[in-house]
Amino acid sequence: MLASFGMALRYSFNMIKEADLLDQAIAAALAKGLRTVDIKSEGTTVGGPAQMGDAIREAGGGVTLSQRVRDDR
Repeated sequence: MLASFGMALRYSFNMIKEADLLDQAIAAALAKGLRTVDIKSEGTTVGGPAQMGDAIREAGGGVTLSQRVRDDR
């Protein structure tokens, strides 16, 4: 779902920087081995959507996307 939002940022709203930040945070959370049940694989840890969201936010420096957008203006 968050990856889909990243695509919307990139292709619908032309918010390339924000989409890149989100993609990087998602990749970092996945690199730590955390997965939701729908994308689990051997050797990974399954967490719920809230736990995955927290991991992505943490990987993004603990700053929300809306905070980054406001700070960049």
